[in-house]
Parts: sequence; C-alpha cells; structure tokens
Amino acid sequence: MSETFGGRIEIGMLHYVDDENDFDAVFNGKIIEYVKELKSSGKITAAGLSAHNPEIGKKAAQSGLIDVIMFSINPGYDLAPDGNRIVYNRERQDFYELCARKNIGLDVMKPYGGGNLLNADLSPVRQSVHSGSGFKLRADRPAVAAVMVGCRSVEEMRAALAQNSVPPTVRSHYELLSRHASDCIQCGVCETRCPFRVAVRNKMKQAAAVFGM
Repeated sequence: MSETFGGRIEIGMLHYVDDENDFDAVFNGKIIEYVKELKSSGKITAAGLSAHNPEIGKKAAQSGLIDVIMFSINPGYDLAPDGNRIVYNRERQDFYELCARKNIGLDVMKPYGGGNLLNADLSPVRQSVHSGSGFKLRADRPAVAAVMVGCRSVEEMRAALAQNSVPPTVRSHYELLSRHASDCIQCGVCETRCPFRVAVRNKMKQAAAVFGM
C-alpha cells in the first residue's frame, strides 16, 4: 500500500459481513482493532463494510466505527406488495435513514440485480426497469453517496450512461462540495501517484466544463 497509494487509501473495506457470527468476529476481535490502528495512523481515511443484511448494516452503523457501508439496493429488494400498493420495505428503509442520521455514506452495489431487473423474464417485479429510472431510484435512497453499476454487455453499459444532462440531484450534491473541479491547479501530482494511470487533470477539466465550476 505504501508504494502504490502513497501510504494512504481513502476507504479500508471489511467485505461480506452478513450474519451475527461474521459481525462478532469482526467487532469483538482483532480485526476491528486493526482497522482502528489503520485509521488512527492515517493509513486509511474511512472504515468501510459491505453487507447484504439490513440488520447487520444497522449494527455496523450503530457501532460508531464504520463510515461507509456497501449495500445491495434495487427495486427487487426494496419494494414489497401491500394490498393493491407497492411500498418500500420498512426494515431496509429504516436502515437507510439510520445511515443518513449517522452521516454514514451508502455505496450501492447490485443496482440492477445483476442485470435481472433489465429483463422482464428475470425481474422479480415481472417487468424490466429502465436503467435511467432505476439508477435514479437507488440514488434517491437516504444516505446514498455512490452507485456502483455492473453491466453484462456493451449495450447495458451504453444504456446506463445514456444521459444528455446532469440530473438535478447529482448537480446539487456537486455544488454542495467544498471544492470543485475548477479548483484543480493542474500540478499533476495525483497522476504520478495513480496506479491506473488515469488522466486526472483532463478529467478535472471535463468535470468543470460539465458542471460549470
């Protein structure tokens, strides 16, 4: 880590903590102590955890030790029938609202249910969910900070990226940031540290042009 990421990474993740045994092993043992050590020494900025179980997610949020939770959010999981209506799953909604109150960011995984929600034959809601509207539904959940879109084909990728303007919610989140792409001084230090050789300065210029700041 010291050579590749300059001695620090933004989020140190604890993956696949899904039941009580997993939770106890992490939070009542040496693992969480190691996470605390990494954070206090500045080697990680935030502690993250991935889960699929809202009850485990709640426990992690209430621990006071987790800053980011990666969680599966999509209509197939979040929506449930209630008579003639379709409503949000209360248990999952309570978890999202708890994260919002605790200022814990939710990083969404499986937003299209592994692609099943884009196919009416495979979708648990018996109809396909348009990729754009589906993305908006996940991004509108409380505490959601990012949505990690997985695609199984070039066509799915193009459908997920097909937007001609910045959604108002995305623009609002960007404007609330204390720094914007236009603040980049183009020194290039970030590019020398990036292990993936991303042309960061060019990306900053593009973002400033898109958002106007």
